[in-house]
Amino acid sequence: MVYKDKEKNKAYHNAYSKKWLVDKAEHHRKWKREWLREVRQKAIQALGGVCVLCGYADIRALHIDHIIPLCNATHRQNETSLFLAIIRGEAGNVQLLCANCHAIKTYNETFIE
Repeated sequence: MVYKDKEKNKAYHNAYSKKWLVDKAEHHRKWKREWLREVRQKAIQALGGVCVLCGYADIRALHIDHIIPLCNATHRQNETSLFLAIIRGEAGNVQLLCANCHAIKTYNETFIE
C-alpha cells in the first residue's frame, strides 16, 4: 500500500520493514553473514591476499591491520565500512597480516614502545 502523504508512507514502510525483519530474522542473519564473508574476502584480495610480513595466504587467519595504530582515535570505522572502503580503494593506513604477525606487531606496539 502506498500513501500519498510522505509521512504516512514512511511510517508504513518502517512498520513493514520491522515486521519483515522479525518474521525473517534467521533468513536475514544468514544472508548478512554470507554477505559479510564475501565482502571480507574481496577486501583481503584487494590488499593482495597474503601477509605482508611472512607471505601466509590462508584467508581464515588473515587480519586487516592499521599500519599506524588507532589507539586514541576519536572515530573508528565499523568493520563493514572498512571492508567496503578497502574494496573501493579509499582506505589508506591498512595492511594485511596473518594472525601471528598481527599479534607480534600489537605486542611490540604495546609493550616495547
